[in-house]
Amino acid sequence: MPSPPVFATLLAFWAGFAAMSTGLAGDPAIASPAASRPMDSGSQGGKDDPIASHWSFQPVKRPALPPRPNSMTRILNPIDSFVAAKLAEQNLTPSPEADRVTLIRRLHLVLLGMPPTPEEVSAFVADRRPGAFERLVDRVLDDPRYGERWARHWLDVIRFAESNGFETNRERPNAWRFRDYVIAAFNDDKPYDRFVREQIAGDALGEDVATGFLVGGPVDIVGSPDPVLTAQQRADELDDMVGTTGTAFLGLTLGCARCHSHKFDPISHTEYYSMTAVFAGVRHGERALPLPSDQQARIRALDEAIRRHEDQLARFVAPPAATPTPASPRPEVDPRENVESIAPVEARYVRFTIGATTGGEPCLDELEVWSAVTNVALASRGTRATASGTLPGYEIHKLEHINDGRVGNGRSWISNEPGRGWEFQ
Repeated sequence: MPSPPVFATLLAFWAGFAAMSTGLAGDPAIASPAASRPMDSGSQGGKDDPIASHWSFQPVKRPALPPRPNSMTRILNPIDSFVAAKLAEQNLTPSPEADRVTLIRRLHLVLLGMPPTPEEVSAFVADRRPGAFERLVDRVLDDPRYGERWARHWLDVIRFAESNGFETNRERPNAWRFRDYVIAAFNDDKPYDRFVREQIAGDALGEDVATGFLVGGPVDIVGSPDPVLTAQQRADELDDMVGTTGTAFLGLTLGCARCHSHKFDPISHTEYYSMTAVFAGVRHGERALPLPSDQQARIRALDEAIRRHEDQLARFVAPPAATPTPASPRPEVDPRENVESIAPVEARYVRFTIGATTGGEPCLDELEVWSAVTNVALASRGTRATASGTLPGYEIHKLEHINDGRVGNGRSWISNEPGRGWEFQ
């Protein structure tokens, strides 16, 4: 995931676009791309420069309120003034004010996607106190279904999916965490600028799950021995990140600049690959989320208590007997479990070497190293695993699964060498 320096680079790149549309181009802290970047084949310059001429890149200006068309027009807020003016231009009159039953149904269907209950309709119709509609709006906005409905629109914008796509289309069992983050952001009324920053660099802002935005799109998990095809797959992954960032946050399609500078858009071939470099360290995959601080403190206290009890019980546990050297070949390997007992020895590292298999790459579900009653190989105890190599392209077969304490083929390690491999702790 992006590191803090990468985040700063992206914000600097992004600030230039903000300068175009907010009138900050004269601010020395935010230099305009039009003034700072070299002209290339995609930039016309002068009056034809899209940054200078296209309406979408002009500074936002507050327009004057249009005059009221006639005294009969009901104006309750400034937006009504613009609506009334356009209706008058077309010789149209406003629709009559909706009755209360229609009003509450519209509000519920738009904000929650669900109609109100008969009891809610009756209560609103009977509420004749001033501010009844404002109170209704507040109640609807406080409804958890508000975030569930409107998060769907954002998830559509950023191409979020709960499977990988392509021919395997494997499910993403933990994608729901990012989905729930978006729902909570709407329900908690998270400021939009914070919402944006967290999705681009949440790991640098204490909101790791938000960076699921970067890898929410399709990914081809089928690896290839062809280095050219592998490079193409990686370029497609980065293009998805760059393209989605552009459409979601900049309102620009950046994908065409992957091959050439645009004649009219303010994105050059060089700038596309500058932005691609920002995401070069991002890979699809899963990682453990940090636990809340209070839960971490509780786990540390429990671990300490367990260690104390283990020390107290150690004198009652008989040491394992050493396995004598067999005169004949050892029993065949059991695919479910294999136990090797050796005389106790003090060691800092353990290496497990696989010399041969019946065919294909060897696979290990979980490697455990027991000292008395303690599995000292667990990653949770600080043990770090290395290996001769890992078969690429499979989320369920990764090195970190070999000592995570979770059994099952769905979290295992496979060597990248047919018939052999080693694992080192």
